[in-house]
Amino acid sequence: MIGKHADLNEFNDALQIWVNNHTHVLLLDQITLEVETIYRDSFNESVYCFVERTAKEKFIVSDDGRSLFKLDPSASDVDLIATIGDIAIASEFNFNLQNGVISAKADRENLIDTIMRLAQLQVNISYLN
Repeated sequence: MIGKHADLNEFNDALQIWVNNHTHVLLLDQITLEVETIYRDSFNESVYCFVERTAKEKFIVSDDGRSLFKLDPSASDVDLIATIGDIAIASEFNFNLQNGVISAKADRENLIDTIMRLAQLQVNISYLN
């Protein structure tokens, strides 16, 4: 039962451990991290976000074009591309029509939130298949 304060603390600790064990971060180069999130998409594949440092406390978080590539590797479905762009923009992300990259700027304060929101967005987009 999770009614007691001690039980709640134990549950919270277990949840944090699970998230830590199921989130993996890889340093790709001096300014870029690859984050394997806890999310799985409609293909039952891990969802990745890429974090690029642009200044001391500034970052760009992106999907590196993976959302579009998974659904349309040849990037030939104009309607799908437009739909992904509309969904990304409605979710307060940027969408690059040339390369299909979904991204957002972040600072240290909102970096984790931006990563998690992008990961959830990628899951949502994956169900367009």
